[in-house]
Amino acid sequence: MALAVEVYNRRFVSMVKTILDRGVATGLFRDGIDPVQSNITIAAIGYYYLTNRFTGSVMYEHDLMAKNALEERLKFNVDTIMRLVKA
Repeated sequence: MALAVEVYNRRFVSMVKTILDRGVATGLFRDGIDPVQSNITIAAIGYYYLTNRFTGSVMYEHDLMAKNALEERLKFNVDTIMRLVKA
């Protein structure tokens, strides 16, 4: 029997695959993008920022958790992923 995390992960990967397939069908996304690799990349760009927020705030002399910093980071992350998948 699969663990709950495996079940949820399969559902999430399936959802991302559906989104990628729809994007390919409409010509918005390029073909051949692996949904697992996409998930890993999305998780990584979010995880690194949040887990290093305190050190990063000191290093960059910028409050990484300030509302405008979070909005800027979200915009950057979305732009990064869109550049990855765009046709």
